[in-house]
Amino acid sequence: MSGPIPEEILTEILSRANIVDIVGEHLPLRKVGSGYQGICPFHADSKPSFHVNEAKQFFYCFGCGAGGNAFHFLMRIKHLSFPEAVRELASRYGVSLPEKPLSPQERRRRRHRERLLQINNHALQFFLDSLAGPQGEEARRYLERRGISQEVQEAFSLGFAPEGWQSLVDYLKGNSLSLEDAEEAGLIVRRRGGGFYDRFRGRLIFPIRDEGGRVIGFGGRTLGNGSPKYLNSPETPLFSKRRNLYGLHLARSAIREADAVVVVEGYTDLLALHQFGVPNSVATLGTALTPEHVGVLKRLTENLVFLFDADEAGKRATVRALDLCTSMGVWGKVVALPEGHDPDTFVREVGGEALRRAVQGAVPLFEHWMEGILSGVDKDRAEDKVRAMEMILPYIRRLRNPVAQDHYIARLSESLHIKEGRIREMLRSAAPVEDLRSRDAEVPSDPHRAERLLLQAVFLQPELAARLESHVVEEFRDPSLRELAVLIRQWRESGQDSIEALESRVQDPDSAQRLAGLLAGLEAVSDPHRVFEDCLRHIRRRGLDRRIRHVDREILEAKVQKDETRLRELQQQKAHLVLQKARLRMSA
Repeated sequence: MSGPIPEEILTEILSRANIVDIVGEHLPLRKVGSGYQGICPFHADSKPSFHVNEAKQFFYCFGCGAGGNAFHFLMRIKHLSFPEAVRELASRYGVSLPEKPLSPQERRRRRHRERLLQINNHALQFFLDSLAGPQGEEARRYLERRGISQEVQEAFSLGFAPEGWQSLVDYLKGNSLSLEDAEEAGLIVRRRGGGFYDRFRGRLIFPIRDEGGRVIGFGGRTLGNGSPKYLNSPETPLFSKRRNLYGLHLARSAIREADAVVVVEGYTDLLALHQFGVPNSVATLGTALTPEHVGVLKRLTENLVFLFDADEAGKRATVRALDLCTSMGVWGKVVALPEGHDPDTFVREVGGEALRRAVQGAVPLFEHWMEGILSGVDKDRAEDKVRAMEMILPYIRRLRNPVAQDHYIARLSESLHIKEGRIREMLRSAAPVEDLRSRDAEVPSDPHRAERLLLQAVFLQPELAARLESHVVEEFRDPSLRELAVLIRQWRESGQDSIEALESRVQDPDSAQRLAGLLAGLEAVSDPHRVFEDCLRHIRRRGLDRRIRHVDREILEAKVQKDETRLRELQQQKAHLVLQKARLRMSA
């Protein structure tokens, strides 16, 4: 199976599958009313908050928010990718998956990748032979001094690039391999005057593999004081340091088994962790943690434990990890190492068992970062308290879990001697939200409540989808809800009305979770048409307010620049927007 899976195939699989049977194979379910309940397998659940709706074929946990259809349940419970989950259910329910014929362009691209992989395999053999041969003696002594075992050396296929400018070039030529392909693979560099020279020289070599174990690039460490200390393959059609993680091919099964991954920054740090019994660990590749890294790991586990050096660079890496984890809904934790240590030196000093205990006792990233700020606050100085609040509140606002928000608001209140009510007031004032009064139910101050209610009204009255105009959808603040709104419009425009047909369009786990949450709360909307009108007005008014604020900023800029022509144009724009808002208010 290659390429996107046809939507009609996904719909057919979902129509044949019974989510109660699938979920029931992994946890006990009890019939309650028209649905089923159980203990959620995705968080520490003490009472049945996990619900399965057989009629609409979705699951939803009212405790942690996990939700989706049968595909998404298997993705979470078995740590599968979406295509893997599709293949499993297709096989189970006898649905044939089409083998899409490759286009000429796709065939050329596949042959090209295969040539680059072949070149990398030849280069790996050259590096392995060089480490084992006479010219690798210094590298072997280095590995012995660093305490890297023979078993770990073989597991990670460590090699050596000899000194000299054409050792690999000559080897590749001797094996009748294309030097142009080797250049594209990042192994050799073209000389200005013609010919090629080796990129890696006099370095210990760390082969970099993809999740399937294929060699896609290399890292090299100098054995002396040369610069740079570490050198990676450049970006190639096979390798991207933003997307790839060192050691993931060996750690994948251990990550799934432990339901956690330990992330370090260096090659030798990772080797030490694997050698001392922490196989569920990976390393970034000479770059800071990226959204792509977190996305790859999130498919395997949502428990990311960061083990960074105890220096300024390590602190910056921790803040970077905090930014990514809070924005991507991952529960990141951190192990704080003693001053002067990195993961390699720490595990060799305390041993594997002590490191495993430290990993198990890792503290949440947010808590570690917040405590670092609060420890430097003079509680008798108002400016210190204000500065701390300005730093911490934006992160509290980004936390998706309201229980976590409450916990850290209470911690902040206790530490700075500020009333919780005042902190909550500051959170609201920093991100003002118009009060939406639904005639159907009381709506709390929640920036996404109107968007959720509007989509729920559409589910109950599908003809309302025709009024989900693009300019309205663009005003949605929640990216997942915005994506769902687009899919719902496409769903209705295609003439379909079954939930399975809609669910087949939703492959992203976050969007699936949002969809399940919407479907689980439909009973709260008793008058869909009225709720839709209220929410639509609210979203339009919010969009007008945003545009008015933008014009106000431009007016101020035009006044500073004394641009009278531009100022008159902007004042006319503002008057038009204010008139639109007044008409909207009169239509309520």
